[in-house]
Amino acid sequence: CNGTPILNTKGEMENYVFIINDVTDAVQAAENLRQSKRKTELAMKDADIMLWEFNLQTCLFTSENEPMNGYNTSKPIPLEDYITSIHPDDRTQATEIIQHMLAGKDQPFHFEARVKFPNNPEWQYCAISGSPYEKGNDGKVIRYVGFRKNNTDLQKKKALLENILNNIPLPVHIKDVEDNFRYVFCNQESKKMFGSDEQRTAYDVMSRKQADKMHETDMEVFHTGNPYLGKEKIVLSDGRSYETIVQKSIIYD
Repeated sequence: CNGTPILNTKGEMENYVFIINDVTDAVQAAENLRQSKRKTELAMKDADIMLWEFNLQTCLFTSENEPMNGYNTSKPIPLEDYITSIHPDDRTQATEIIQHMLAGKDQPFHFEARVKFPNNPEWQYCAISGSPYEKGNDGKVIRYVGFRKNNTDLQKKKALLENILNNIPLPVHIKDVEDNFRYVFCNQESKKMFGSDEQRTAYDVMSRKQADKMHETDMEVFHTGNPYLGKEKIVLSDGRSYETIVQKSIIYD
């Protein structure tokens, strides 16, 4: 609302003109934006996700939901602080990626590292991703944005599950259907009994004929979704053989 006095020839106020603007839409838009930002903040905290932005010209990070700056979005974090927060064994890969950022390379990145946060003595297992966001006049990237996801709870659950499986006195292994049925997990008994391990397939530990037969039942279980239970004689490449009861089923990730 704006007002302007109307004066007569003697300079005396005779009237007053008011101009009223309807700002309902603008106020509502601002409120919707505030609500949206609040919802995003709550979702980020619940999912333990931190959003970051790196300015190549200042070499400073600004971030949201970041324990390293006390969750203060207005407090930038020096590049050196981020580097020193990373576990020494994980720092080499992180340093290489930072060097690419400092060179303004136009490429996204993703890596995993253990990070130490203030007031927390435990290393946190994090997945960190970033992408170019803004370029300078020379075509080089001057600003990157990304996120960091804290997967510590997931890693602890995974370690607990692996510990349980490794203490089962029976061979247990998991295969990746989309990667030629490559082993992605083998418990200790499976490694000892069959010589299997991650990154290998059945063709690496037994004859092709034996592996082909095993692959047939794998495909049947995969296509039908029906569990398999049967007696099989497994002959390994080194000549060892076992009469086994085999159970197979699908695990969805």
